[in-house]
Amino acid sequence: MEFRLTDRGGEPHPVLDDLFESVELAQSTALAWLVHQGLIDPAFPAELQEQLMTQFVGLERRTPSGDWRTLR
Repeated sequence: MEFRLTDRGGEPHPVLDDLFESVELAQSTALAWLVHQGLIDPAFPAELQEQLMTQFVGLERRTPSGDWRTLR
C-alpha cells in the first residue's frame, strides 16, 4: 500500500510530495519537516505533535484502482 502527504488544500504537498510505504513513515517524515520549519516544538507531547501536524499536512492512501483516498 502507498501513502502520500498533502497540503491543507488536499493537493500533493509541494515539499513532501513522495510515496511512502507506511503511515508511520509518512507521519515521521512530515513531523521531522515541521519541526525543522519551526512549526512544531519537538518538546511537545506526541499527542499534541500529531494534533498540530494535522493542521499543516494531510495524508492519503492509494486504492487498488490507483485513486487516492483521504485518511486525514
